Amino acid sequence: MLLCSCRTEEGCGLTGLEHYSLCSEPEIETSGLIGIEVSMARHNVLVFKVYPLEVGQKIRIDGGPRGGDWEVIGVSDRKMKLRCPVSFKEVEWDRFCCLAQELADEEWPQQH
Repeated sequence: MLLCSCRTEEGCGLTGLEHYSLCSEPEIETSGLIGIEVSMARHNVLVFKVYPLEVGQKIRIDGGPRGGDWEVIGVSDRKMKLRCPVSFKEVEWDRFCCLAQELADEEWPQQH
């Protein structure tokens, strides 16, 4: 574990990765070695955020067992309730939708 030994008088008290984003004067102690600054490797990173769905939205889930067109009929912090516009089947699932693209003037539901 990385422990803070900041250049500030008292140290910031942060540990690990939070140190990099929150500490104003980071200096890291790791395995008893003081004063070694650790830098993380750089990578391309894909970031996914849960989309803030609203009741009444028409959505299309592309692929997977839940794929198809749905209407949002309920949303909570953890769950979303959807209705199929063809069969009117209603389902409630944990929220999982991440926005890939927004289509304007799109036919919905999609012809199969």
